Amino acid sequence: MRRLFVVAALALCLAGCVSGGARYDQIAIQKIRPGVTTEKDLETWFGQPYRHEYLGNGRERITWQYTRVGIGVGIVEQHELFVTMRADQRVESFEERNK
Repeated sequence: MRRLFVVAALALCLAGCVSGGARYDQIAIQKIRPGVTTEKDLETWFGQPYRHEYLGNGRERITWQYTRVGIGVGIVEQHELFVTMRADQRVESFEERNK
């Protein structure tokens, strides 16, 4: 009986999913306006970013990411938002990718 319990528990663990990053409001992406939206606006709408990359000349790329992986099946869901900021801390451009 104990062996059956261990096997059942192991099977449940292997069938589960693991996620990384934080979900963000995809509808809020419609609020982003190049030349107007600030980094502070973005953090209010999407929370803390996953990554900052400095591009030089005061520009940077900010990334928000959420990934959910099914054990044994790979990526089940992935959302990424890439925002390039100008030196004046306003949005230059943005791109969303969903899988």
